[in-house]
Amino acid sequence: MEATLVRFDRHVNMSVDMLSKIGNIINQVQLLDIDDKFNILNSLYGLYDGYYYKDNLSDFQDLIKSEYPKIHESLKSILEVVETYPEGITRI
Repeated sequence: MEATLVRFDRHVNMSVDMLSKIGNIINQVQLLDIDDKFNILNSLYGLYDGYYYKDNLSDFQDLIKSEYPKIHESLKSILEVVETYPEGITRI
């Protein structure tokens, strides 16, 4: 099964506050003892470049929901905003 990838223009849509929130989540995930951490971190870093790996991050939310509820809620709030971004391509 191929993962769902949605591209968006990060420069147009993301605020500095959102970038900071993503950075905070990345820092928290780096400290977790979870399987496939590299893939999850890669998907989170992808948000900085306008790549939303929807399936990976949705699966991660399910994985952490009960054990890491604060991280789950933070990530949920970020992804709710990312879901509103129109598709596009980040210009470099």
